[in-house]
Amino acid sequence: MNLRHTCITCTFAVLALLALGLVPSVGVSGTNERHAWAPSEALWPQVQKLAVPHQRRLPAAAAPVLVLPPLSAQEQAQIKAGDGGKRHRIGIGRLLTEGQISSLRESDWSLDAEGRYVSQWAVRSPGALQLRVCIDVNALPGGTELNFFSPGSPDEVVAAWNLGGDGAKWRGLPCRWSPGIAGDAVGVEMALPAGVSTEEVALAVPMVSHLFEDPMKAPDKRLVDIGTAGLCHNDIRCFESQWGKTADSVAKYSFTGSGGSTFLCTGTLLSDLQGGTQIPYFLTAGHCIEGQTDASSMEFYWFFENFACSGTTSPDGVVQQSGGATLLKRDDTLDYALVRLLSTPPLGVMFSGWDSTPAVAGTNVVGIHHPAGDLKKISFGSVNGLSIEGGPVTGSGTHIHMDWDLGVTEQGSSGSGLWKSEGDDHLLIGSLSSGFSSCSDLTGTDWYARFDRVFDEAGSFLQPGDPLDHPDGDVVLRNISTRGFVGTGDQQMIVGFVINGGSGTRRLLITSRGPSLANEGLSGVLADPFVTVFRSSDGTALASNDDWQQDASAAELSASGFAPTSSKESALTVVVGPGLYTVNLTGVGSGTGIGLLSVTDLGPVAAGDAELINVSTRGFVGTGDQQLIAGIVLEGTGERGFVSTAQGPELDTAGVSGTLADPVLSLVNLNNGNSQEDGNDDWRTHPLANQTQSIDLAPQFNLESALLTRLAAGSYTANMTGFRSSTGVGLVGVILLPKVN
Repeated sequence: MNLRHTCITCTFAVLALLALGLVPSVGVSGTNERHAWAPSEALWPQVQKLAVPHQRRLPAAAAPVLVLPPLSAQEQAQIKAGDGGKRHRIGIGRLLTEGQISSLRESDWSLDAEGRYVSQWAVRSPGALQLRVCIDVNALPGGTELNFFSPGSPDEVVAAWNLGGDGAKWRGLPCRWSPGIAGDAVGVEMALPAGVSTEEVALAVPMVSHLFEDPMKAPDKRLVDIGTAGLCHNDIRCFESQWGKTADSVAKYSFTGSGGSTFLCTGTLLSDLQGGTQIPYFLTAGHCIEGQTDASSMEFYWFFENFACSGTTSPDGVVQQSGGATLLKRDDTLDYALVRLLSTPPLGVMFSGWDSTPAVAGTNVVGIHHPAGDLKKISFGSVNGLSIEGGPVTGSGTHIHMDWDLGVTEQGSSGSGLWKSEGDDHLLIGSLSSGFSSCSDLTGTDWYARFDRVFDEAGSFLQPGDPLDHPDGDVVLRNISTRGFVGTGDQQMIVGFVINGGSGTRRLLITSRGPSLANEGLSGVLADPFVTVFRSSDGTALASNDDWQQDASAAELSASGFAPTSSKESALTVVVGPGLYTVNLTGVGSGTGIGLLSVTDLGPVAAGDAELINVSTRGFVGTGDQQLIAGIVLEGTGERGFVSTAQGPELDTAGVSGTLADPVLSLVNLNNGNSQEDGNDDWRTHPLANQTQSIDLAPQFNLESALLTRLAAGSYTANMTGFRSSTGVGLVGVILLPKVN
């Protein structure tokens, strides 16, 4: 049976109306297949200590401690049994009983200086070398703060969470795991949002992860015995001059699964081609990171290596990085996972180069890894050829077939990289999946996932095509129609649009629908829509309409074919110059229901003319028929750069209540069988996040969504929903970028 080598140790006041005269910056383009490493010194700041807002709210005091019983015989047997050779397990899950959880809920509460209820407590698992605590954040109100500390050093906050804003991302997961804290106990200080009473809290701590190996230290072992790696390995420090920089892209990492077991694997930070601004993409094995729950719990250990070649003192430069990661791509057959770190890597790490061409038999290569959680090692060998994982050389397949000349890999090396030399560059060509090599089988074969095949699937993150680096056609934004739930107060539908600074004016048709939507199978429609158009610069109401047949343009509308089909629906025309405008859709008599608001540009657009470039709609985002859908009609020839955004948390800053915590955006092509053109949850995870940020169109909050693409003439929809069917007030925007000639 093939043994998988697991690694060890190793990151939108109502509208977002946009600035006029945008000038897109040209990003990196081309078809580079080889990309050399890049340093982080000028790009990533040193990891900062927690700021004053994350200090303890209560004076340090002895927190009540829930002590779990010693490990049972069954739990000890589970430790000895390991994990079947697939992953290097360093911790097991321990479930808390309902009685134990209840005792934590009974912790005393105190009022702090801000009038917020605060409690503190600790959990201890005797004998643990490190401990992680599972918090069910779904049971806590938004805006709850949690500070984590070691009971032995209660003044030092190791990590701080805020469950509002971007912290809402963790809702829906069965666990959010605390960082690993050295020792057998974890202290927690919990502060409720102002105005929230303790009766509104249902604290749940379903389990802990009891680590029987400490990823940071091994005080009971001599340095040469750190971890359990065999003696045939080669210390990376002895090859510092040739491979030191490459090694600084390698980290071991721990992660905790949904059952509470903690594992160690290795991975590599990869360089990207996005205009020199590096994003922390990290490549590892798919059998290590099997889903987002695993990725969310990742903790990285950088520079875990010997102080000097054959040194005898403990490493003193190890940096532990918490915060988890977002899973971007993975595949079981290739056995790879590409994640993006959610926090900044420390100063001094490197971003490894890579080669997306197939490996060639006979190529000399090295592997850099953390076998069994040990200090960083290096192995030397050559490529035998290509094969399927676990199979003989066939000249094709998903994996690189490897034999070693000096050194091997072990359980715990999984996900580590394989590099070749090309001149002065070291280029990654694979990541470890499985193998037989060990210190007791020096000739055993290992299999590495082919990076060229990984690149075929995930290369858009490392080398995306740039929508900004193309000449544009004559595409114009002709119409946008937004459908959603129309409520009262903050839940009315508000559309903002931008006419850019060209010459002349634009004549727009603004319509609303409600009753006629029932003919399309929708229930709960808005019975009597009312629209009002405002000039944003001074708040002047330019026009309004209740029933379209009462508008001065009614005869023209009837002749044009644009008239609504229900007499209760609204329509008007308005002539506007360059500037910002809003249209409010409400229900007569405070009526509510599903409605549709449409803005149509009625005139031709010649070169130099003012044009409609941005429409953004704020409304309630629900589920099913109540999701917020922006329909877009583009006319003209060629293609045009286009950005769509979905925002929620930013509305909080404008005083809007009940906002959507985590928007999800999908772009659907109605010209191609309603196929999804693109999609995004958190904007930083999109392959073109860098370009979106470079033209100042990126959302303020990481949980908000953005898509940058190029679109041809046709009809599309930008669909806005909530992550895991969440609901709330949100804003969906579409922006047509200035033409690039």
